[in-house]
Amino acid sequence: MSRPEACAGPRPRALPSVVRVPAMYRPRPHFHFFDPQLRSRYRRDLLQAGLAAAVVLAILFAEEGVTQGVVVVAIASSAFTVFVIPHSVASEPRRVVGGHLVGVGIGMAVSAALTAMAGPSVSATDYRFILAGAGAVGLAVLAMAATDTEHPPAAGTAFGLVHQGVTGGFVLFILSAAVTLALVRALLLGRLRNLM
Repeated sequence: MSRPEACAGPRPRALPSVVRVPAMYRPRPHFHFFDPQLRSRYRRDLLQAGLAAAVVLAILFAEEGVTQGVVVVAIASSAFTVFVIPHSVASEPRRVVGGHLVGVGIGMAVSAALTAMAGPSVSATDYRFILAGAGAVGLAVLAMAATDTEHPPAAGTAFGLVHQGVTGGFVLFILSAAVTLALVRALLLGRLRNLM
């Protein structure tokens, strides 16, 4: 016996070609239209969905006249996040308010740069407008990650301000809505549950 064979020890057992996963750990493919747990928690789901609708309605009534689609969609998405997954990191007040604050800052900066380069009457089909919108989203994501204020709907805020144009009304609407959502979440956090 040569020296390397003497030190090698027993040969390891060959691994089976197919690993058998116990049945309890196998995913069960099934389709369901409604959440299987809906019966046990439908009241809570209805309550939180109603709260989300009521808060967005109150925000829209308080900020009368701001109905620009893209900007309102960003706030409605924040309401979804706050009321469907209130205990998630993305629903924390720092992230809701801070994310929209970052989105507003990036949206204003990119909108100003676009206006300076292309003029005030740039068309929505102009490649510079399209690049500016995509760039605003990318910069907002980067800035939110750098400032620890990640809130996915806030990227829509940056895009919305580039798309709709920056006005004091939009900025006030976005920031007051974000603060309102953060306050409502803080007040009701003990009563809210994650619906996902």
